[in-house]
Amino acid sequence: MIRSILLFLALGVYQSANCQSYDEVITSCRAAYMNSMSLPLDQLELVYDSAAEKLCECLLGTTFRSFNVVDLNGQQYYSKDMKGKVVLLNFWFTTCPPCVTEIPVFNELKMEFKEEDFMILSFASNDREAMLDFMKEKIVDYPVIIDARELIEKEFKMTFGYPTTILLDRDSEIVDFKNGGVLDADRLQIMKEHYASMIREHLDKRANAK
Repeated sequence: MIRSILLFLALGVYQSANCQSYDEVITSCRAAYMNSMSLPLDQLELVYDSAAEKLCECLLGTTFRSFNVVDLNGQQYYSKDMKGKVVLLNFWFTTCPPCVTEIPVFNELKMEFKEEDFMILSFASNDREAMLDFMKEKIVDYPVIIDARELIEKEFKMTFGYPTTILLDRDSEIVDFKNGGVLDADRLQIMKEHYASMIREHLDKRANAK
């Protein structure tokens, strides 16, 4: 009897969490994250990784907000058409060193999974001129949506710093979230292996029939 009651309560909590709107989930997760970070500056480094991990856990399972965007080359993307694909979203800007350092990793991931149901979409706050100048020096081998700051911060409500990277499963649910970047080669390799493993895991799963 007690076991049945506990199971019922647990199911109720799960259903309640999944009934929250996208805005409600993001607001709740942001509040918890900011509370975790409101410590003296000399302690922030000690708690940042823990706070970032808890933020990721808070966002897992959330269906990402729908969107309709056009990339730098005029190609249109509808989130509804991405159902059934594993999608990596990256939010960045060209003068952010860790943002730029990650680009070769994403280029390699695109190449590794080019024959599968995987895609990368990046959202940059830069305008067209700045992005074209940047691309004269750097290769970005996946779609870039420019002038995206308002979309990132007001529509997606992603105000957790740059870069921010989100992995969506075949049902457009968040299965991985990372805010902040790395600069050294060893950690970049670890990051690449992590994403490759997550992408493979979710490519191997079928989308839910909804």
